[in-house]
Amino acid sequence: MRAMCGYSLLEVLFATSIVIVGVASLAHLTMVGVYANLHARQTTIAAILAQQKIEALVVAGPLPPLSRPSPPGTLCRHDPGLLRLRRPPPAAC
Repeated sequence: MRAMCGYSLLEVLFATSIVIVGVASLAHLTMVGVYANLHARQTTIAAILAQQKIEALVVAGPLPPLSRPSPPGTLCRHDPGLLRLRRPPPAAC
């Protein structure tokens, strides 16, 4: 009997499928790494800009009051041009 040399078609298909799965996994892993890098860069830039804004606000000092106190009974009154989103005020008003 003669010794058989080479690989069968089934062995070649099986090895090829393993290589294809490995290459596809590496491609996916590369894309995940690129996305994570982009997200990390955006987060870092946002943190730097927020820190700069906080430092600018601290240097500027305290802000003046934005408005005066509301007059008494403001929450009990209904203005016709306003939409009431909450439940009506308690009967004490």
